Amino acid sequence: VEIAPEEVPPPPVVDPLQEKLLGILGQIDKCYAEVEEPPAIGELREMIAAARYEALRGQIANIWNDLLRFHQQNSMRVPHRVTNSFNNINSLVRNA
Repeated sequence: VEIAPEEVPPPPVVDPLQEKLLGILGQIDKCYAEVEEPPAIGELREMIAAARYEALRGQIANIWNDLLRFHQQNSMRVPHRVTNSFNNINSLVRNA
């Protein structure tokens, strides 16, 4: 009986834009490492992971507003890094 060698699946293909967006998302994640992550960040993560750039382009303002609302309701300031990261994500998806 011949045993076939185990096939190792290839790594998932990440396009250059997704790679940049994931890097920026990593910076956002650092800001919420010690506190509850806002649901808007989870929504952002899902769209980036699924490479749904057109949907993200159309929803980025709503996601940002949801994030602001979360921070207001929890009496928290939006970290400067998060604001910059959102601006970077917005620029990247608008130019994609």
